[in-house]
Amino acid sequence: MSRTDVPSFTPADLETVAGRWNLDPGLVGRLGPAIDRMRAAYGRVRDLATEDLASRAPEPPPVAVTRVPPGPDNP
Repeated sequence: MSRTDVPSFTPADLETVAGRWNLDPGLVGRLGPAIDRMRAAYGRVRDLATEDLASRAPEPPPVAVTRVPPGPDNP
């Protein structure tokens, strides 16, 4: 597993965690959908971070800059 992969948890894994932390197994079992959504969100962030940005919107044109001279002619 690479650093960017979010691990999958089986019901047995969640049961083990519940026992280790003295948590209600029913509550921990209901966390599965939340964990799945979190895993999907991390996967989407990983995909966006590795996506070829050149294939997205074009680079905007440069913005013209007006230089204001310093000194007594500058109110």
